[in-house]
Amino acid sequence: MSASADPCASPPPGTLSCYVTTATAVAAAITFSATGAAPTPLYYEYQQHFGLTPFMITMIFAAYVLCLLLALLTVGSLSDYIGRRPTILAALTLNVLAMILFMTAGSAAALIVARAMQGFANGLAITTLAATILDTDKERAPVLNSFTAFAGLSAGTLGAGALVTFAPAPEQLVFVVLLVLSVVEAAILWFMPETATTKPGTLASLWPRVHVPRAARATFAATTMRGCRASSSPSPA
Repeated sequence: MSASADPCASPPPGTLSCYVTTATAVAAAITFSATGAAPTPLYYEYQQHFGLTPFMITMIFAAYVLCLLLALLTVGSLSDYIGRRPTILAALTLNVLAMILFMTAGSAAALIVARAMQGFANGLAITTLAATILDTDKERAPVLNSFTAFAGLSAGTLGAGALVTFAPAPEQLVFVVLLVLSVVEAAILWFMPETATTKPGTLASLWPRVHVPRAARATFAATTMRGCRASSSPSPA
C-alpha cells in the first residue's frame, strides 16, 4: 500500500469531508460483501427455473471465488498506482453491470458470467475500500475494516433470504436493491478526495505475486510439510 496524502488536513474544494468519505466507504464495503452473499438463497430458485444440476451450481459458485482471487492477485494494489477514487468507481461500475446481468439472466451461462464479474468487482473493491478507510480514519480503521465483511455477509444472506421468502420477483428484486445502493454510493464517492499518493508502475503491478515474509518462512515451510504428510498418510480403516 502506498503512502497516502492527508485529505483531512486541507480537503480540496468541492470534495467530501473525511467523515463522509469514511462512512460511505464503509457502506460500500458492506454492500460489496452483501452482493457476494446475496445469490446464495436464490440457488434453489435458479435450479427450479433453469434446471440446473448440482455441478452447474458448483460452477456458478466457483466462478465467483476464482475471479475474486484473480482480482486480489492482480488488481488488489491497483489503487496505489491510479488512485483510490477511480478504482472504487470502476469496482462499483462492474458491480452495477453484474446486478443487471443477474436481473436479466436466462441461463446458467449468464449466471456464471454475472457471478464472475461480481467476484472480480469484489476483489477490486475489498482492498481499495479498506485502504480508503485507513487513509481517512486511521484510528478506527482496524475496527471498521474488520466489521464490514461480517456485516455485509450477514445482511446479504439474511436480506436476500427474506426477499426470496416474502417479496415478489425475488430473482430481480434482490439485485435491484443492491444496484440502487451501488449507484448511490458511486454518486457520493464521485466527490471523494483522492487519498493516495500514486506512483508509477501500473502495468507491472498487475503481475500476480505471492510473498511470504522472511520471518515467517520457516514456520510456513514446516506447516506446509506437516500438512502434506498428513494428507498423504493412509486413513485408518
